[in-house]
Amino acid sequence: MKDKMFKNSLVSFACQLVILALGMIIPRILMVGYGSDTNGLTNTVTQIFTYMSLLGAGIGQATQNSLYKYLGDDDRKGISLVMSAARRYYRRVSLIYGILIIVVSAVLPYVINSDVPAFTIFLYVAFGGATSLIALYFTSLWIVFLNASGKGYISNIITLFGRILLYAVIILLSLNMVDIAYIQIGSFLVSLIPLTIYYLYMKKHYSWIDYRQASGDEKLPDRNSYVIMEVSWTVFSSTDMIILSAFISTKMASVYATYSMVFAALETLIDGVYYSVKYLLGYTFHNDRKEYAKIHDIFNSAFVGGTVILLSVCYWLIIPFVRLYTNGVEDVNYVMTWVPLCFCIVKLLSRSRMVAGNLGNIAGYAKPIGYLSLLEAALNILLSVLLVRRFGIYGVLFATAAALVIKVVYVNYLAEKKIINRKSTGTIGIFLANYAVFALTVFLQHKNPLSIDSPGEFIISGVILMCIYVPVGFAVNLLADRSFGSAVKDCIERRPA
Repeated sequence: MKDKMFKNSLVSFACQLVILALGMIIPRILMVGYGSDTNGLTNTVTQIFTYMSLLGAGIGQATQNSLYKYLGDDDRKGISLVMSAARRYYRRVSLIYGILIIVVSAVLPYVINSDVPAFTIFLYVAFGGATSLIALYFTSLWIVFLNASGKGYISNIITLFGRILLYAVIILLSLNMVDIAYIQIGSFLVSLIPLTIYYLYMKKHYSWIDYRQASGDEKLPDRNSYVIMEVSWTVFSSTDMIILSAFISTKMASVYATYSMVFAALETLIDGVYYSVKYLLGYTFHNDRKEYAKIHDIFNSAFVGGTVILLSVCYWLIIPFVRLYTNGVEDVNYVMTWVPLCFCIVKLLSRSRMVAGNLGNIAGYAKPIGYLSLLEAALNILLSVLLVRRFGIYGVLFATAAALVIKVVYVNYLAEKKIINRKSTGTIGIFLANYAVFALTVFLQHKNPLSIDSPGEFIISGVILMCIYVPVGFAVNLLADRSFGSAVKDCIERRPA
């Protein structure tokens, strides 16, 4: 189990790092070569696809939680039953998704306020949707299964290979100023390669899975609750850019997208590691509740602490990065001093509910958490629409942060009082200790902002800051959480001489 956890963590982090490094090149090429209008358009279309993917909402989470029990007992019949039921769900929604792609492709060119030709938008949406359809119909279920089996490193390696090919095609075509519609067609063709690799891997190693086990009446437990949560989270996290496009402009959406890209990259690094090892939480909770309480604290320390380290380094570097990244783009001002703080607060609050929210789901509290998610999403939209005209980007970010507080408090209360049944002072101590590190960072950065004039200086500054913050964050969590310290000591004592 520990070997799998280490392998998943290491491979996930390495793969995500490479993917993110390559992925940041593309928006820069689009902004400089095609303009902020095109960059804002492509990001807005991505948000629309995110909404469309809600057709498959809840299937993955429900499937993964259902698989834990059968995987632990190596019950092949039970595994086949869950997998066949899940595949039936995925294939049903894929048909609806395909119809939606056709409708959106035809309608969107006449709805979005953009200078990009209507036929180009049509092709861009159609082939982007086809790529997502393939993932929904085929690979989504295989990825869920591999993650639940503790083999997330396999899906990460395949994803890395596919992304490298994808980015190579996009960069090559973009540098030659090929129409964005043809870039999307190239992306669709490249997506067929990872699909083939997944198919061959599953056929070789898991040919015993019988997709005919489900009779047609089986339902995935708590699927409706997970649907509510996923729909709410997507609405919650994906409305800002659309609201900015509708009420301000696609250029302002491009500004938001640039900052969001950086923070999404940091979030992806944390989430990539988390989702590759969170299966350990599910196994431990079902087998040893007392041991789970220790792991709960260790995960909180590791992921909130890791988030603070990355956000603190980012806070020093984000404005210099944006200046370098948008150099030569003159159609809108990308440097906004206080936007990074707003993004940091949103990401820190979001990570503070990660472990507790997962515990609520695996402990059977998916339904109340789902309803709270609806309230959270509704509040975010309401506040965003009310504040966006007066405060722009700051308005939508404030709305997101305000809505987040509700769920952070609730899921942590639920985890501590209702499930683990203990005082919450330990978790509060972990959060406050890490928040204090970030608060100090904000104070110091505004007193002495960094002046960086080249990519070389940026990289050197990043390395130096990481060398400072990693030991600081590590020490703070050792002091704040005894379980974290015991886990570190255990790892040291178990290390081979």
